[in-house]
This record gives sequence, structure tokens and C-alpha cells, in this order.
Amino acid sequence: MSVVKPTPLLALLACCAMTAVAQQPVRVQAGVSISRDTVTVGEPFEVRIRVRAPANARITFPENPDTTGTVQARDPRTIVTSDSVQSLDQTATYRLAAWDVGMQPVRIGNVTVATLTASGENERPVNLASVQVFVRTVLPAD
Repeated sequence: MSVVKPTPLLALLACCAMTAVAQQPVRVQAGVSISRDTVTVGEPFEVRIRVRAPANARITFPENPDTTGTVQARDPRTIVTSDSVQSLDQTATYRLAAWDVGMQPVRIGNVTVATLTASGENERPVNLASVQVFVRTVLPAD
């Protein structure tokens, strides 16, 4: 059985390895799903936003869409946190309805993910600009 004696070089290599691990970029995963891609005027649908971030992160979901838009909230937003030791996994559900026909943008603001780094808190937005729903009319053709 051989014994490894601590040396200054071994200590330096261990410190370098720990620094490299600590400086790896924090990975954030996000996804958006819509319960239906086509709805009728006033028909409820759901938009789910799921974000997975490091365990020490803080995820801030936007409030419900503005009530002056063509897509409005029917209920308050709900947030569910999934159990995980290695990461923070949250899903926000927005129950919405659209009040105009055609392709309608769902104007939900960006999600913000804040992580702690050696230099402080680092915030980054998760852009949700491309969420849309198609709304068909319930009126008969002319």
C-alpha cells in the first residue's frame, strides 16, 4: 500500500481543480408549453413555463398578462416547485383566454433567474416573446 504525501504541487493542483469547478457556467433550462395551439374566442387555455436552475438560484416568474391586451388571465398564476436536491425546478401555470381572432401573442413578461456567484448575484432573463395562440371565430361565415 502506498501513501501519497501532501506536497505544495499537489495542493496547488487541488486548488486549481476546485476553482475550475466553481467557475463553470451555471446551466439554466427553460421551456414553454401551451395546452392548445388553437382556441375559440373566450375559451380558456393554459400556458406552462418550466425553469430548471441550480439549487441556490431564485426564479421570478412574471405576473399575469395585462388586462388591456387581447389575451387576458382568467385565474391567478400558480407556481409549483418540484422536489430536487441538485436543482431548483419550478413550473408556472397561467390560465388565459383570448378575446380577438387570428394569431395572438401571449404577452407574459420574461422570467428572471438569479444565481449567486463569487462576485454577487447574477440575474439573467429568460425571453418568452414568441408565445402565441391562434384564435378562431365562433361566428358563422358571411
